[in-house]
Amino acid sequence: MKVKMILPSLQEAESPYWRPIKYSLFPPLGLATLAAYFSDDDDVEIVDQHVERLMLDDEPDLVCIQVYVTNAYRAYRIADNYRKKGTYVAKSLLANTKTKKPSRPSINQSLLNKAAL
Repeated sequence: MKVKMILPSLQEAESPYWRPIKYSLFPPLGLATLAAYFSDDDDVEIVDQHVERLMLDDEPDLVCIQVYVTNAYRAYRIADNYRKKGTYVAKSLLANTKTKKPSRPSINQSLLNKAAL
């Protein structure tokens, strides 16, 4: 299975004054932890948009997006892009841990912890 895990950037990350070195020191460990639960046969890619360009022209089987309150609008736009292609989209939401119910039609599944996998 081809899996793409995404940490969307904040809007200011597109500014010419943005300093990505600050964010490169703190990798998306939540996504890395989830990635560790996949089989060795799965092709898992982690993309941190703070330090690398996000390419949306691929077609993975599963997209997992780490959503923070500060990047939620960007995260949902990314999710909408993949859902239009028929890709199953899951979110790992740190701000809301009370429900597994998806918060928007952009998302198929909310991951609250490793048990949710």
